[in-house]
Amino acid sequence: MKRVIIECVRSVARQMGYTVERYQLSKDIAGVRSRILKTQGVDLVLDVGANIGQYGKGLRSQGYTGRIVSFEPVSEAFAEVRRAANGDPNWVCHQRALGERDETSQISVNSQSATSSLLPMGSAFRKAAPEITRVREETIQVSRLDSLASELWGDAQKVYLKLDVQGFERSVFAGAVESLADPRIIGVECELSLAGLYEGQMLYNEMIDWIEEKGLSCFYISRGFCDNTTGRTFELEGIFLRRDLIS
Repeated sequence: MKRVIIECVRSVARQMGYTVERYQLSKDIAGVRSRILKTQGVDLVLDVGANIGQYGKGLRSQGYTGRIVSFEPVSEAFAEVRRAANGDPNWVCHQRALGERDETSQISVNSQSATSSLLPMGSAFRKAAPEITRVREETIQVSRLDSLASELWGDAQKVYLKLDVQGFERSVFAGAVESLADPRIIGVECELSLAGLYEGQMLYNEMIDWIEEKGLSCFYISRGFCDNTTGRTFELEGIFLRRDLIS
């Protein structure tokens, strides 16, 4: 997903006369995440928007051995993440999206699978990447995290929630109000968009306010996509932790 978004943003920026590059930090988000999982004793990671399993494989390569529960609604991508988890008893995969209601819905499956979303692509996205087209509509299952939490968590005491849901954060959060009030969720990792690429997506300021209202504070922010000439940032990547863990 990130590679596709980078190219989309670069294309838009080039039309405006700017050059866009990814900002590199010496301590990147993967390293910070790895330290959090270890020092906080996280025993369950919820990988929401797993695509083909990149995130779960990254966790394993960084030494995390606890439970992973991955959610991916698109059938072809789900087959890949399930294959990635094959033989790993602590990695479970569910073919569904998380959202505001327990229901069936239609997802637009795009020619670049990582851009598939329950939200329509915005005009800037379509203009920047005309080669990305909608291939088909697929009927999927959508569940509220609040409906699944007790079954998923089991005896987990430290839960880390990661979202990569192509603009669908608003609905995921609406279906996770009770879960995010549970102190067992000690961290949330998500992308924070300064410029919406999907229609109706939650932008960074609203998302930060919403998460902080649930008792989590911003622990780490990485500049994701930016214009090195002007310094304009298009996207952030954030990690939020329970306030009592960082106060």
